[in-house]
Amino acid sequence: MDNPILLNSVQLEIAIKEAKHSVFKYDHGNLYPALLMQFKKDVITRALQETQGNYRRAAQLLGLGIDTLRKYQQQIQLEIK
Repeated sequence: MDNPILLNSVQLEIAIKEAKHSVFKYDHGNLYPALLMQFKKDVITRALQETQGNYRRAAQLLGLGIDTLRKYQQQIQLEIK
């Protein structure tokens, strides 16, 4: 695999099914924001794992600014709480 950060199609399909289940069970149809949040969470988590927690390198790997990466990370943490 050239880029272990990216989700393969099976992982993405599983994440979508899980998000659909939780959204329809609890939020009754607000699917897009839930899928987007799940995708951000998975990709950011994998990027930070790949870079051993280095935000600057993870941001560079994802093609984001470090401030954007930190903002997304904060959104994810707020969503989890």
